[in-house]
Amino acid sequence: MVVRDGLQLRWPTVARRQRSVPFEQIRDWGWTQFIHPDDVAENVRVWQHSVDTGEPFQFEHRFRRADGEYRWHLSRAVRSGTVAGKS
Repeated sequence: MVVRDGLQLRWPTVARRQRSVPFEQIRDWGWTQFIHPDDVAENVRVWQHSVDTGEPFQFEHRFRRADGEYRWHLSRAVRSGTVAGKS
């Protein structure tokens, strides 16, 4: 699970397939290395909107597998608890 600004994102699929990648490399914006280059900008925009507004995150994007192939995934995240000055 990646936690950033109160939003939680479960990371089971990528974590299982990318075992050689330490958590430190996916925390913050490191996870974007697994997203198809054509999907990154919009993915980051939608994620940042969710962080800024507290609205749930949902996005369909292509994740790179360990063998280099991309597969479509639906990612979701919701705010849990409170974040400095936000409820």
